[in-house]
Amino acid sequence: IAGIGGADTLIIDHYAIDERWERVLRPVVRQICVIDDLADRRHDCDVLLDQNYFPEFAERYQGLLPAHCRLLCGPSHALLRSEFLDATVQRPRDGSIHRVLVFYGGADPDNLTGLTLDALQPRLGRDLQVDVVVGAINPHVEVLRARCAGQQWVRLHVQASNMAQLMASADLAFGACGTATWERCILGLPAIVVVLADNQRPSTQALVDAGVVLSLGEVSGLTGDQIAGAIDHLIADPELCREMSAKARAIMHTDDAPIEEILEGD
Repeated sequence: IAGIGGADTLIIDHYAIDERWERVLRPVVRQICVIDDLADRRHDCDVLLDQNYFPEFAERYQGLLPAHCRLLCGPSHALLRSEFLDATVQRPRDGSIHRVLVFYGGADPDNLTGLTLDALQPRLGRDLQVDVVVGAINPHVEVLRARCAGQQWVRLHVQASNMAQLMASADLAFGACGTATWERCILGLPAIVVVLADNQRPSTQALVDAGVVLSLGEVSGLTGDQIAGAIDHLIADPELCREMSAKARAIMHTDDAPIEEILEGD
C-alpha cells in the first residue's frame, strides 16, 4: 500500500486481524473501515460495520474501539447488492405459502437441500412449488440436478444471478442466518433457518426473539420431520407469516446516511 502512494480508505474483513495489524497500516491510509461481527478484539479504525442484529449492539463493542470511531451496527447497514434494493417494491405478502425458496448457501456440505426436499416432497403440487438454489461448488450438485430434472413442481438454479427475483417471488425460505438473512429481510421474506456455524448462533437467537425467523436449531441432528413440522406450522398460520414479514422489513429500516456517504466523509 505504501508502494502505491497510500490509500484513501482501507476496508478490513478478517477475523484474525485486530488493532496490531491496523496500527501498522495507519500511516499509509486516510481512514480504516472494519467489518466485524464477533466483537471479541480491539480495533484501531475510523468506521466499524457490524450488520448483524442484536438488541444492544452498541454495547458489544464497548472498550474495543477508539473514541472517534463511527459505529454502524444492525441490518439497516447491511451490505446488499443493488438488485435487492431495487426489488423492495413488490406484491403484498398475505401470509399464504405457495412458493418456497430453498437456499443454504453456495456449498451446503451437509446437503440440507436434499433433506429439505425430502420433507417437502409429499406436499408439492400446484399449490406448493419449490425453487432450489445451490452454488457450483456444492458437492451434491449433480445428484440434485438428476433429482430435480423430472419433478414438475421443483426448479433447480445453479449459481443463480437472479436471487432478488427468486426471493421476491417466494412466500417462504429455508436457509441459514448468514448474509442471505438481510437479503430475505429487506424483501420481507419469512424464513425457517438452521444454525450452520458458531458465529451464527447469537444472531440467529436474536432474530428468533425478534420474531423475524423460526429456527430449527443446530444442523447436527436435524431431521426431515422437524422441517416438515415447521412448514406445516406456518402454512396453518398465515397471520404468523405476515407478522414475520413485517418484522423482517422493520429491522432493515434506518434514517442514517448511506455507507457510501460515510466513507466519503460526509
